[in-house]
Amino acid sequence: MNLWPNRISFVNNMMFSYATLYANGLLLCMIYLYIQKTDIADNLYSKILAVILFFGSVLWFNNILHRLGNDSAPGGMQGVQLESRIELSFVYMIFLLAIMFLPKWMQLFWSNPLARYISAISYNLYLWHQFIAVKLKQYHIPFWEGDTPPNITGDRAWMWKYQILIILVSLFAATILTYGFERAVAKKYRKKYLPEQK
Repeated sequence: MNLWPNRISFVNNMMFSYATLYANGLLLCMIYLYIQKTDIADNLYSKILAVILFFGSVLWFNNILHRLGNDSAPGGMQGVQLESRIELSFVYMIFLLAIMFLPKWMQLFWSNPLARYISAISYNLYLWHQFIAVKLKQYHIPFWEGDTPPNITGDRAWMWKYQILIILVSLFAATILTYGFERAVAKKYRKKYLPEQK
């Protein structure tokens, strides 16, 4: 019996399989802080390099997406996800570094009220969207009859409604959790336990 897919499924979402991603996030912060202490980001050549890295990371990310759709790889899609995870973290690192030093007119897309809102709720959006998707289907929302979910039978009209509903409910839940709970608790914690910054 081939247990490879089961093993992949077991380790794919384990904490240790994400350890390198957290390390790369810390490395990204260190690189950014180092660059900020120098003047290398404030010249024409660094802007050109940032544009090249930006488009290069987008193309690299597109290549990874094509590989993620390869179900014939060992372990199926989860196997490809696990194998691509560290590579994907490097793509994100390059992408984020690039947009920090892009010319101002190119940064407008990434630095605006909508982008800041999505950034603020992104972690809760990530944490809860899958749970919400499962529960909506479990409770037949949008409504469907029978035992076979409409996405299995190929009901595209239902799938579009379902996808839009997942996005809307996930955005709502993430907003409430971020601003109504997390930030409220953080504000009370800072007020009670941390001295005021002067």
